[in-house]
Amino acid sequence: MTYELFLVLSRELSSFFKGGKTGAILLLFTAFVWSGFIALRMSSSLAVEGVLWILFFSFVITAHFTTPSFVRERMAGTMEILCISGISRRAILGGKLLFCCLAATSVGALSLSAVFGIHGMIFSSPPPLSFGAAFAFLCIANVLLVSAGGFFSTILTRPRLVQFATLLLLFALSFLYLFYEFFFPEHTLLLYGVSMLAISCAAVVGTDRLFQSEKNCSAP
Repeated sequence: MTYELFLVLSRELSSFFKGGKTGAILLLFTAFVWSGFIALRMSSSLAVEGVLWILFFSFVITAHFTTPSFVRERMAGTMEILCISGISRRAILGGKLLFCCLAATSVGALSLSAVFGIHGMIFSSPPPLSFGAAFAFLCIANVLLVSAGGFFSTILTRPRLVQFATLLLLFALSFLYLFYEFFFPEHTLLLYGVSMLAISCAAVVGTDRLFQSEKNCSAP
């Protein structure tokens, strides 16, 4: 299982580096713009609205990795070839989820470092939300959205449909945060973090069960 997981992870890394440079440049540009924007707005409201911006940015970066890893492979037929290669489906799913989460988290960590660095140069007071808390929330959001992307890719036929479904989930998560902020202002971050973690675990389990039950790994 571990060796198979490593094979899938290596395959994903190889496919990513063989891809075009345009998408990577666009992603880095988006991360740079996002970092500067948040740094200018986080002087007093990061804990209030910064969570939503982190969630939105997680959607952007996870979609960049999830779409080619899951949806386009199904459409191209290479996912089906991978499924009959002898590697277990759990290792295939685990390797893809691990790659997408690690890649998205790496980009997110660089962006958060830029955010806190820019904030330190502009403002004298520390931000309301620590780097550790922001990074932890980013990791949870990445796991949730990557798992959701994998789940939706098994039941939807096109990349835009998968992204649209994930975007609807993003809006639902945003409203959940606003709900906690309105009714439980003193415990908003704690409650939201626990809820996101629970939803992330459910998304991973649901994706695994659906992926295991598929008759084939081609586009539905």
